[in-house]
Amino acid sequence: MALFPDGSAFLFDDGLHNDGIANDGVYSNTYVDTNMEGTYTFNFYIEGKLADGSVFNRVITVSTWVGIAVDPINSLVSVLLGAVQGATQTAQVLVRPRDARGQFLGPFRTGEIEFRTSAGAFQGDLVTRPDGSYVQTLTYPTGQVPTVSVNVQGKDLLPRRTTSSGFMVQSSFGVKGNFELVVPHSTAGIIHCVRNNDDSPNFPWKEAEVFGTRVGKVAAVSLIQSNFGLPGHLEVIARAGDSLMHFWRDSGPEFKWQGPGIFAHSVSGNPAFIQGRFGTRGNFELVVPLVDGGIAHYWRDNDDPHLPWKRGTVFAEGGGLVDSVALVQSNYDSPGNLEVVARVRGYLMHFWRDSGPAFTWHGPQIFYAGASGIPGFIQSKFGNRGAFEVVTPASKGGMVHLQRDNDSPLQQWKVLEAFGSGNVTAISLLQSTFTTSPNPDSPGLGDLEVAARVDNRTAHYWRRDEAPLTWLGPTAYACS
Repeated sequence: MALFPDGSAFLFDDGLHNDGIANDGVYSNTYVDTNMEGTYTFNFYIEGKLADGSVFNRVITVSTWVGIAVDPINSLVSVLLGAVQGATQTAQVLVRPRDARGQFLGPFRTGEIEFRTSAGAFQGDLVTRPDGSYVQTLTYPTGQVPTVSVNVQGKDLLPRRTTSSGFMVQSSFGVKGNFELVVPHSTAGIIHCVRNNDDSPNFPWKEAEVFGTRVGKVAAVSLIQSNFGLPGHLEVIARAGDSLMHFWRDSGPEFKWQGPGIFAHSVSGNPAFIQGRFGTRGNFELVVPLVDGGIAHYWRDNDDPHLPWKRGTVFAEGGGLVDSVALVQSNYDSPGNLEVVARVRGYLMHFWRDSGPAFTWHGPQIFYAGASGIPGFIQSKFGNRGAFEVVTPASKGGMVHLQRDNDSPLQQWKVLEAFGSGNVTAISLLQSTFTTSPNPDSPGLGDLEVAARVDNRTAHYWRRDEAPLTWLGPTAYACS
């Protein structure tokens, strides 16, 4: 039976198995299958000869505890605003610590967890739940905006931030987390729509709000929820003409859109915008096609009190004019590579930038022909590493779902399904907290959700997180 990566069940003294110098009497091998928390017990069977030639046998039993090493990427903090009591705001802060493989820390590990805030105070005991989450109530003066974090095993976990680009997010507003969506208005400005995910089973889209009308006709937008404010501001990058501009909406009580702040020119196509994991707070990262060809990378230093936007490297210049882009920060390397899917004419291609110290852009790898419009791109929770998922408008109408299995050494892209119909021009893709699992203590990985712009309307499609894994919809047309 094979126990070790070399295919054997033996310890060696050959200097090649972490045993030090060969033939020094130290035997070793490396056991790597420790993906579950608990006590691992090993029985060692030893046979040899003594100096007089007689044979001896021994059995040695050794046990060791393997714990969970919490991964900040997989352990984001959620904040749910509660009632205002006089001059005091309440909020429920929740964290569900997990390791890189999705294993939970706990429940009942409150001694390893500390909730922190820059304003107000946490009240009552830290509550542990059977699903591995931990909750505590924060109270703070109205008018103040506390910075909240949770320290687990000496690592600071921050509130949810959007690490994949698109024009729809599942926010921290509401108990379930509302869907927030922005699209360009037909004449001027930007439309913001909200789907109330706590109103089941109707899930109504609220009346649209229009903002940014003074900039005129907007060509394309990208939306995130950042970790500024509590539970987090909505932030939008829009392109009007050849200029990029930034809008943001506070987390309440006014919920007022601010901006624009113009910071770049000579751009085309669509901006793809995330809040990444570089820097203490997490920098804003953005890629956008240029009018003269190639893709520009911009970033905003969110640790600098002046919040300056900076232009990084221009890449993909050899491919000519780039039509559209999508951006994620993956869990490859630390704190995570930037990954871009770009469309040039009908071709989808993949670029990536390492996490340093070189910060070099690599690619392209062309992986699909027959695309149009703006693709949606995420790293999902399917698989151990998390698969890359792309949904793209198809040149012949409808949409195509592609996936890259990141657990396979081949890392090949494959077409999973074609679905939908009509002239689809743009797609936003996310993995939500909706799940097929009926057990709240053991939720599924999360449904895939698509907002698709079809004939100047927004259609919603979704795919459940359990078999048969087929796309459903459209269920609603909204935010037109």
